Amino acid sequence: MKQLSVINAEIWEQWMENDERCRILMGDTDLYFGLVDVDDIYSGPEPGENEVLVRKLAFSSNYRDRTLVIQAGRALEGKQQQFPFGSDFVARVLAVGSQVRGLSVGDRVMANGTMEDTGKCSRGLPTNWASKIFELIPAGKLIQVPDAMPDEVAAAFTIAAQTSYSMVNKARIKRGDRVLVTAGGSNTSLAILSILRNRTDIQVIVTTTSAATAEALTAEFEAKVLSVDADKQLHTNESFLALSGTEGFDVVFDPLMDVHFPSLYNRLNYFGRYITCGILTQHSTMMKEHLYTDDPGFTLQQVLMYFMSRSISFIGNCLGTTADLEEAMRDYLAGKFSIKISDIFNTTAAQSFVDRTFVDRTNLGKVIFKY
Repeated sequence: MKQLSVINAEIWEQWMENDERCRILMGDTDLYFGLVDVDDIYSGPEPGENEVLVRKLAFSSNYRDRTLVIQAGRALEGKQQQFPFGSDFVARVLAVGSQVRGLSVGDRVMANGTMEDTGKCSRGLPTNWASKIFELIPAGKLIQVPDAMPDEVAAAFTIAAQTSYSMVNKARIKRGDRVLVTAGGSNTSLAILSILRNRTDIQVIVTTTSAATAEALTAEFEAKVLSVDADKQLHTNESFLALSGTEGFDVVFDPLMDVHFPSLYNRLNYFGRYITCGILTQHSTMMKEHLYTDDPGFTLQQVLMYFMSRSISFIGNCLGTTADLEEAMRDYLAGKFSIKISDIFNTTAAQSFVDRTFVDRTNLGKVIFKY
Protein backbone atom coordinates (compact mmCIF):
# COMPACT_ATOMS: atom_id res chain seq x y z
CA MET A 1 0.00 0.00 0.00
CA LYS A 2 1.24 3.51 -0.85
CA GLN A 3 1.09 6.54 1.45
CA LEU A 4 1.79 10.07 0.23
CA SER A 5 4.27 11.94 2.45
CA VAL A 6 6.91 14.63 2.55
CA ILE A 7 10.17 12.66 2.39
CA ASN A 8 13.90 13.02 2.84
CA ALA A 9 15.90 14.07 -0.25
CA GLU A 10 18.06 10.93 -0.08
CA ILE A 11 15.02 8.66 -0.13
CA TRP A 12 13.60 10.70 -3.00
CA GLU A 13 16.75 10.35 -5.09
CA GLN A 14 17.68 6.72 -4.38
CA TRP A 15 14.57 4.75 -3.57
CA MET A 16 11.64 6.32 -5.38
CA GLU A 17 10.42 5.63 -8.90
CA ASN A 18 9.90 8.71 -11.06
CA ASP A 19 6.13 8.25 -11.22
CA GLU A 20 5.94 8.00 -7.41
CA ARG A 21 7.75 11.19 -6.50
CA CYS A 22 7.87 14.93 -7.13
CA ARG A 23 9.83 17.95 -6.00
CA ILE A 24 8.61 21.52 -5.60
CA LEU A 25 10.11 24.79 -4.43
CA MET A 26 8.08 26.60 -1.79
CA GLY A 27 9.61 29.91 -0.79
CA ASP A 28 13.30 29.10 -0.46
CA THR A 29 12.76 25.45 0.53
CA ASP A 30 13.01 22.40 -1.73
CA LEU A 31 10.29 19.96 -0.75
CA TYR A 32 10.27 16.29 -1.73
CA PHE A 33 7.08 14.23 -1.89
CA GLY A 34 6.73 10.54 -2.54
CA LEU A 35 4.50 7.48 -2.30
CA VAL A 36 5.94 5.44 0.56
CA ASP A 37 5.22 1.74 1.10
CA VAL A 38 3.22 0.91 4.23
CA ASP A 39 1.84 -2.41 5.44
CA ASP A 40 -1.62 -3.34 4.23
CA ILE A 41 -2.53 -4.51 7.74
CA TYR A 42 -2.23 -2.25 10.78
CA SER A 43 0.28 -3.54 13.33
CA GLY A 44 0.53 -0.65 15.80
CA PRO A 45 -0.89 -0.23 19.31
CA GLU A 46 -4.55 -0.90 20.02
CA PRO A 47 -6.86 2.10 20.55
CA GLY A 48 -6.95 3.58 24.05
CA GLU A 49 -10.29 3.57 25.83
CA ASN A 50 -11.36 6.85 24.17
CA GLU A 51 -9.54 6.38 20.88
CA VAL A 52 -10.56 5.22 17.43
CA LEU A 53 -8.35 3.49 14.87
CA VAL A 54 -9.12 4.71 11.36
CA ARG A 55 -7.94 3.96 7.84
CA LYS A 56 -7.90 7.02 5.58
CA LEU A 57 -9.87 6.87 2.37
CA ALA A 58 -9.06 10.35 1.09
CA PHE A 59 -7.55 13.61 2.32
CA SER A 60 -6.86 17.21 1.35
CA SER A 61 -4.63 20.06 2.43
CA ASN A 62 -5.40 23.63 3.41
CA TYR A 63 -3.46 26.88 3.41
CA ARG A 64 -2.25 26.18 6.96
CA ASP A 65 -0.48 23.05 5.68
CA ARG A 66 1.94 25.10 3.59
CA THR A 67 3.77 26.16 6.76
CA LEU A 68 3.71 22.61 8.13
CA VAL A 69 5.22 21.02 5.01
CA ILE A 70 7.97 23.67 4.91
CA GLN A 71 8.81 22.90 8.53
CA ALA A 72 8.69 19.17 7.78
CA GLY A 73 10.93 19.49 4.75
CA ARG A 74 13.55 21.34 6.77
CA ALA A 75 13.32 18.90 9.68
CA LEU A 76 13.86 15.94 7.34
CA GLU A 77 17.15 17.23 5.95
CA GLY A 78 19.80 14.59 6.60
CA LYS A 79 17.33 12.14 8.14
CA GLN A 80 15.87 8.95 6.70
CA GLN A 81 12.21 9.43 7.48
CA GLN A 82 8.90 10.67 6.16
CA PHE A 83 6.29 13.16 7.30
CA PRO A 84 2.61 12.68 6.38
CA PHE A 85 0.71 15.94 5.81
CA GLY A 86 -2.77 17.38 5.42
CA SER A 87 -5.59 18.32 7.77
CA ASP A 88 -8.91 17.27 6.18
CA PHE A 89 -9.77 13.60 5.69
CA VAL A 90 -12.41 10.92 5.44
CA ALA A 91 -11.67 7.53 6.98
CA ARG A 92 -13.15 4.13 7.82
CA VAL A 93 -13.30 3.03 11.46
CA LEU A 94 -11.28 -0.15 12.05
CA ALA A 95 -11.49 -0.41 15.85
CA VAL A 96 -12.81 1.58 18.82
CA GLY A 97 -11.75 1.90 22.45
CA SER A 98 -13.76 0.46 25.31
CA GLN A 99 -15.32 3.81 26.30
CA VAL A 100 -16.17 5.03 22.80
CA ARG A 101 -19.88 5.55 22.17
CA GLY A 102 -21.64 6.50 18.95
CA LEU A 103 -19.00 5.17 16.57
CA SER A 104 -18.70 1.60 15.31
CA VAL A 105 -16.37 -0.46 13.15
CA GLY A 106 -17.16 0.25 9.50
CA ASP A 107 -18.43 3.80 10.01
CA ARG A 108 -17.09 6.56 7.82
CA VAL A 109 -15.79 9.53 9.79
CA MET A 110 -14.14 12.90 9.26
CA ALA A 111 -12.38 15.31 11.58
CA ASN A 112 -14.26 17.44 14.10
CA GLY A 113 -12.07 20.48 14.76
CA THR A 114 -14.23 21.85 17.56
CA MET A 115 -12.57 24.50 19.71
CA GLU A 116 -14.76 23.60 22.67
CA ASP A 117 -13.22 22.13 25.82
CA THR A 118 -14.54 18.57 25.89
CA GLY A 119 -12.34 17.53 28.80
CA LYS A 120 -11.18 14.42 26.92
CA CYS A 121 -9.13 15.81 24.02
CA SER A 122 -7.41 18.97 22.91
CA ARG A 123 -9.11 21.83 21.12
CA GLY A 124 -8.89 22.14 17.34
CA LEU A 125 -7.95 19.66 14.65
CA PRO A 126 -7.08 16.08 15.61
CA THR A 127 -4.20 15.68 13.17
CA ASN A 128 -1.69 17.36 10.89
CA TRP A 129 -1.07 13.96 9.28
CA ALA A 130 -4.22 13.48 7.22
CA SER A 131 -2.30 11.56 4.54
CA LYS A 132 -1.25 8.93 7.11
CA ILE A 133 -3.26 5.86 6.16
CA PHE A 134 -3.62 4.36 9.66
CA GLU A 135 -4.05 6.66 12.64
CA LEU A 136 -5.32 6.60 16.21
CA ILE A 137 -7.59 9.60 16.86
CA PRO A 138 -9.58 10.63 19.96
CA ALA A 139 -13.24 9.76 19.48
CA GLY A 140 -14.27 13.28 20.46
CA LYS A 141 -12.42 14.65 17.44
CA LEU A 142 -14.36 12.57 14.91
CA ILE A 143 -17.85 12.90 13.50
CA GLN A 144 -19.76 10.38 11.42
CA VAL A 145 -20.10 11.11 7.71
CA PRO A 146 -23.65 10.96 6.29
CA ASP A 147 -24.26 8.18 3.77
CA ALA A 148 -25.27 10.76 1.14
CA MET A 149 -21.92 12.56 1.33
CA PRO A 150 -19.30 11.11 -1.06
CA ASP A 151 -15.71 10.57 0.08
CA GLU A 152 -14.32 13.47 -1.96
CA VAL A 153 -16.67 15.95 -0.28
CA ALA A 154 -16.06 14.55 3.22
CA ALA A 155 -12.30 14.77 2.61
CA ALA A 156 -12.67 18.51 1.97
CA PHE A 157 -15.41 19.38 4.43
CA THR A 158 -14.30 19.98 8.00
CA ILE A 159 -12.09 23.07 7.98
CA ALA A 160 -13.97 25.10 5.38
CA ALA A 161 -17.41 24.17 6.69
CA GLN A 162 -16.72 24.48 10.41
CA THR A 163 -14.84 27.76 9.98
CA SER A 164 -17.34 29.39 7.63
CA TYR A 165 -20.39 28.49 9.71
CA SER A 166 -18.68 29.72 12.86
CA MET A 167 -17.83 33.03 11.20
CA VAL A 168 -21.29 33.56 9.71
CA ASN A 169 -23.00 32.66 13.00
CA LYS A 170 -20.82 35.15 14.87
CA ALA A 171 -21.52 37.88 12.32
CA ARG A 172 -25.21 38.16 13.24
CA ILE A 173 -26.08 39.32 9.72
CA LYS A 174 -29.34 41.23 9.52
CA ARG A 175 -31.62 42.37 6.71
CA GLY A 176 -30.10 45.12 4.60
CA ASP A 177 -26.49 44.56 5.67
CA ARG A 178 -23.67 45.26 3.25
CA VAL A 179 -21.29 42.31 3.51
CA LEU A 180 -17.74 42.20 2.16
CA VAL A 181 -15.97 38.89 1.55
CA THR A 182 -12.25 39.24 0.78
CA ALA A 183 -9.97 36.70 -0.95
CA GLY A 184 -12.93 35.30 -2.83
CA GLY A 185 -10.99 32.35 -4.27
CA SER A 186 -9.93 30.99 -0.88
CA ASN A 187 -11.67 27.88 0.38
CA THR A 188 -13.01 29.70 3.45
CA SER A 189 -14.47 32.51 1.37
CA LEU A 190 -15.98 30.05 -1.12
CA ALA A 191 -17.71 28.30 1.77
CA ILE A 192 -18.95 31.61 3.20
CA LEU A 193 -20.33 32.58 -0.19
CA SER A 194 -22.12 29.23 -0.39
CA ILE A 195 -23.85 30.05 2.91
CA LEU A 196 -24.66 33.65 1.97
CA ARG A 197 -26.23 32.70 -1.34
CA ASN A 198 -29.28 31.69 0.72
CA ARG A 199 -29.66 35.30 1.93
CA THR A 200 -31.53 37.45 -0.59
CA ASP A 201 -32.01 40.31 1.87
CA ILE A 202 -28.36 41.46 1.99
CA GLN A 203 -25.81 42.91 -0.42
CA VAL A 204 -22.67 40.80 -0.88
CA ILE A 205 -19.45 42.21 -2.35
CA VAL A 206 -16.40 40.03 -3.06
CA THR A 207 -12.77 40.88 -3.79
CA THR A 208 -10.19 38.68 -5.51
CA THR A 209 -6.81 39.24 -7.14
CA SER A 210 -7.65 36.89 -10.04
CA ALA A 211 -9.67 38.05 -13.03
CA ALA A 212 -10.53 34.41 -13.84
CA THR A 213 -11.76 33.85 -10.29
CA ALA A 214 -13.81 37.04 -10.45
CA GLU A 215 -15.50 35.80 -13.62
CA ALA A 216 -16.22 32.37 -12.09
CA LEU A 217 -17.60 33.84 -8.85
CA THR A 218 -19.79 36.30 -10.72
CA ALA A 219 -21.31 33.44 -12.68
CA GLU A 220 -21.89 31.26 -9.60
CA PHE A 221 -22.96 33.64 -6.84
CA GLU A 222 -25.39 36.54 -6.58
CA ALA A 223 -22.68 39.00 -5.62
CA LYS A 224 -20.73 41.95 -6.91
CA VAL A 225 -17.18 40.68 -7.53
CA LEU A 226 -14.17 42.98 -7.89
CA SER A 227 -10.84 41.89 -9.35
CA VAL A 228 -8.16 43.92 -7.53
CA ASP A 229 -4.42 44.33 -8.04
CA ALA A 230 -2.47 41.92 -5.81
CA ASP A 231 0.36 44.43 -5.45
CA LYS A 232 -1.83 47.30 -4.30
CA GLN A 233 -3.61 47.90 -1.01
CA LEU A 234 -7.40 47.98 -1.23
CA HIS A 235 -7.60 51.59 -0.11
CA THR A 236 -5.62 52.60 -3.23
CA ASN A 237 -7.87 50.64 -5.60
CA GLU A 238 -10.19 53.05 -7.38
CA SER A 239 -12.93 50.55 -8.19
CA PHE A 240 -13.02 49.32 -4.60
CA LEU A 241 -13.15 52.87 -3.23
CA ALA A 242 -15.96 53.73 -5.59
CA LEU A 243 -17.92 50.67 -4.53
CA SER A 244 -17.41 51.12 -0.78
CA GLY A 245 -18.10 54.86 -1.12
CA THR A 246 -19.87 56.51 1.78
CA GLU A 247 -21.99 53.44 2.56
CA GLY A 248 -19.19 51.33 4.02
CA PHE A 249 -19.74 47.78 5.21
CA ASP A 250 -21.69 46.25 8.07
CA VAL A 251 -19.82 42.95 8.02
CA VAL A 252 -16.38 42.01 6.69
CA PHE A 253 -15.31 38.37 6.33
CA ASP A 254 -11.55 38.28 5.87
CA PRO A 255 -9.41 35.11 5.78
CA LEU A 256 -6.21 37.13 5.24
CA MET A 257 -6.14 39.84 7.88
CA ASP A 258 -2.57 41.01 7.32
CA VAL A 259 -3.40 41.79 3.69
CA HIS A 260 -6.73 43.56 4.09
CA PHE A 261 -7.31 44.88 7.61
CA PRO A 262 -5.33 48.15 7.33
CA SER A 263 -7.37 49.07 4.24
CA LEU A 264 -10.73 48.02 5.64
CA TYR A 265 -10.96 48.85 9.33
CA ASN A 266 -12.15 52.41 8.67
CA ARG A 267 -14.68 51.28 6.06
CA LEU A 268 -16.83 49.61 8.72
CA ASN A 269 -20.13 51.21 9.66
CA TYR A 270 -21.41 51.87 13.17
CA PHE A 271 -21.93 48.53 14.98
CA GLY A 272 -19.98 46.79 12.21
CA ARG A 273 -18.39 43.34 12.61
CA TYR A 274 -14.94 42.47 11.27
CA ILE A 275 -14.33 38.72 11.35
CA THR A 276 -11.04 37.10 10.41
CA CYS A 277 -9.65 33.57 10.57
CA GLY A 278 -6.11 33.80 9.24
CA ILE A 279 -3.13 35.60 7.75
CA LEU A 280 -1.21 35.27 4.52
CA THR A 281 2.28 35.41 6.01
CA GLN A 282 2.13 32.26 8.12
CA HIS A 283 5.80 31.53 7.47
CA SER A 284 8.81 33.75 6.85
CA THR A 285 9.09 32.43 3.30
CA MET A 286 5.60 33.79 2.55
CA MET A 287 6.38 37.39 3.50
CA LYS A 288 5.46 40.14 1.06
CA GLU A 289 7.31 43.41 1.35
CA HIS A 290 4.33 45.57 0.35
CA LEU A 291 2.18 44.50 3.30
CA TYR A 292 1.68 47.87 4.98
CA THR A 293 5.29 48.42 5.97
CA ASP A 294 5.01 51.80 4.20
CA ASP A 295 1.97 53.10 6.12
CA PRO A 296 3.15 55.00 9.22
CA GLY A 297 -0.39 56.24 9.82
CA PHE A 298 -1.68 52.77 10.61
CA THR A 299 -1.37 52.40 14.38
CA LEU A 300 -3.06 50.31 17.05
CA GLN A 301 -4.33 53.46 18.77
CA GLN A 302 -5.85 54.68 15.53
CA VAL A 303 -7.69 51.40 14.99
CA LEU A 304 -8.92 51.12 18.58
CA MET A 305 -10.21 54.69 18.61
CA TYR A 306 -12.12 54.10 15.38
CA PHE A 307 -13.63 50.84 16.62
CA MET A 308 -14.57 52.18 20.06
CA SER A 309 -16.13 55.37 18.71
CA ARG A 310 -18.39 53.37 16.41
CA SER A 311 -19.05 50.30 18.59
CA ILE A 312 -17.39 48.05 16.02
CA SER A 313 -16.58 44.44 16.93
CA PHE A 314 -13.34 42.75 15.91
CA ILE A 315 -13.83 38.97 16.02
CA GLY A 316 -11.04 36.44 15.70
CA ASN A 317 -12.14 32.98 14.65
CA CYS A 318 -10.41 29.61 14.73
CA LEU A 319 -12.44 26.72 13.31
CA GLY A 320 -15.73 26.45 15.22
CA THR A 321 -17.91 24.24 17.38
CA THR A 322 -19.47 20.82 16.90
CA ALA A 323 -22.79 22.63 16.44
CA ASP A 324 -21.31 24.65 13.58
CA LEU A 325 -20.10 21.48 11.84
CA GLU A 326 -23.43 19.72 12.37
CA GLU A 327 -25.30 22.73 10.94
CA ALA A 328 -23.07 22.64 7.88
CA MET A 329 -23.76 18.94 7.41
CA ARG A 330 -27.53 19.47 7.68
CA ASP A 331 -27.43 22.27 5.14
CA TYR A 332 -25.29 20.16 2.81
CA LEU A 333 -27.84 17.34 2.93
CA ALA A 334 -30.65 19.85 2.34
CA GLY A 335 -28.87 21.26 -0.72
CA LYS A 336 -28.26 24.66 0.90
CA PHE A 337 -24.48 24.41 1.28
CA SER A 338 -21.67 22.96 -0.80
CA ILE A 339 -17.91 22.57 -0.76
CA LYS A 340 -16.31 23.39 -4.09
CA ILE A 341 -14.07 20.62 -5.44
CA SER A 342 -11.44 21.53 -8.03
CA ASP A 343 -9.69 18.22 -8.75
CA ILE A 344 -9.59 14.60 -7.55
CA PHE A 345 -6.40 12.54 -7.85
CA ASN A 346 -5.25 9.09 -6.73
CA THR A 347 -1.97 7.25 -6.24
CA THR A 348 -1.31 7.24 -10.01
CA ALA A 349 -1.16 11.06 -10.02
CA ALA A 350 0.70 12.12 -6.89
CA GLN A 351 2.68 14.82 -8.69
CA SER A 352 -0.47 16.38 -10.11
CA PHE A 353 -2.02 16.47 -6.64
CA VAL A 354 1.02 18.16 -5.10
CA ASP A 355 1.29 20.67 -7.94
CA ARG A 356 -2.38 21.61 -7.80
CA THR A 357 -2.32 21.83 -4.01
CA PHE A 358 0.86 23.82 -3.42
CA VAL A 359 2.13 25.25 -6.71
CA ASP A 360 -0.63 25.99 -9.22
CA ARG A 361 -2.85 28.50 -7.42
CA THR A 362 -5.27 28.91 -10.35
CA ASN A 363 -7.56 26.13 -9.15
CA LEU A 364 -10.84 27.19 -7.55
CA GLY A 365 -11.83 24.78 -4.78
CA LYS A 366 -10.31 21.88 -2.86
CA VAL A 367 -7.88 19.35 -4.36
CA ILE A 368 -8.53 15.79 -3.18
CA PHE A 369 -6.23 12.77 -2.94
CA LYS A 370 -7.98 9.38 -2.78
CA TYR A 371 -6.36 6.12 -1.65
